Amino acid sequence: MIYEFANSVSDGIDPGDCAVLVDIDNALAPLDWLASDAPCSWPGVVCNSASPKRVTQIDIQLIATTSGALPASIGNLTELTRLDTTLAGITGVPPEIGTLSNLVFLDLAYSQMTSLPSEIGNLTNLQSLFLGNGGAVDVFQIPTWIGNLMNLRALGLYDGGFYGEIPTQVCNLTLLEFLGLNTNHLSGAVPSCLTNLTQLQQFNIHNNPALTATDPVFCAFLFSIPDANWDSGVCPPPATPSNLSAVGISWTQIDLSWNDNSSDETNFRIERSPNGVNSWTEIANVPADQASYQHTSLTCSTTNFYRVRAYRVSDGQFSAYSNVATGRTHLCSSPGAAPARTYFTASTPTLTWNRVSWATEYEIQVDSALTFTMPLNFTATVPSSTLEVTTTSLPDGTYYWHVRAKKPDGTWGAWSAIESFVVAAP
Repeated sequence: MIYEFANSVSDGIDPGDCAVLVDIDNALAPLDWLASDAPCSWPGVVCNSASPKRVTQIDIQLIATTSGALPASIGNLTELTRLDTTLAGITGVPPEIGTLSNLVFLDLAYSQMTSLPSEIGNLTNLQSLFLGNGGAVDVFQIPTWIGNLMNLRALGLYDGGFYGEIPTQVCNLTLLEFLGLNTNHLSGAVPSCLTNLTQLQQFNIHNNPALTATDPVFCAFLFSIPDANWDSGVCPPPATPSNLSAVGISWTQIDLSWNDNSSDETNFRIERSPNGVNSWTEIANVPADQASYQHTSLTCSTTNFYRVRAYRVSDGQFSAYSNVATGRTHLCSSPGAAPARTYFTASTPTLTWNRVSWATEYEIQVDSALTFTMPLNFTATVPSSTLEVTTTSLPDGTYYWHVRAKKPDGTWGAWSAIESFVVAAP
């Protein structure tokens, strides 16, 4: 009966291919292909222009939901390049599928299958493969024969009822650009050899809560993939920064530095507290690999407490906090005069003062009036290494003087308290 139909069609299809299509129609009710005598025009069927015409594509997913197993005769469609049964309710695939050597696209996803024929591993020309049972869990383990399909560019096993470990044979698929393993019950460590898949543009292992990836080299590879999706916790968080120090360098600035122990952070988040216990506030973040920060615009004689942690944006994970470091701005003070003589018998007295640790230079003013009205009797600017100055010749009399230090930011600090001295040359 089947071959009688095959010989009665009018569109030039190969009778053997036509017989296979009839088998498929009978196996996957209700396709209703036989309502037409032009098989190459049946929904989802594509034929080439050879004589006789050969079937090159079957897209059963374009048809209403069906049920049943593909017939063994499908192995006779030797020119078939594409077979798509997505959402078609396929319950089984025969071993004969392994003879379809020209197949480059095979989609058996969202099926009702409970086993996968190992003969699929013979289809070495496949470039796209999608497998799985869309309505069950823990049905399949990822087969090791998957590693034979070294021409694959896309492998989708998502929502497929897969469980167990990812076999290392997947690492053989070095041409893969898409790998979808999400929404299964996969477990164990992700094979580090997946770093061999250097062509990957999309990689999804999300919603496999039992998967882990402790190898930092693999995690760094994962972060480099343009479109990757995974569960938080698959990769460990960034390493914790250490040896945080906080050093006050002026009245208004504390410099922070720490050890960068991670290679995968996006930035570092810096927090401050008034007491080192609570009320922590994030004050800044600095980019990856920068292990220092200058906290400015502070108040003199103020103590601040700091901590730092690393952040990775790809999976939203923070490292643990660093140690808490304490920094204090410089005292609210000016240089002040050192214990010094107040009576000079020489007309060119030498004045001295105390060092300020952050000073870049000092300015000294001497005048006979407490108001230091211009022109002054004497003024000078000296480098920070100098803590004394000898005036020009001054007439006998009483004089007043003070000194101030220049800050690292180029502004001047406050004047010291005013000191006095007397010149009485012989």
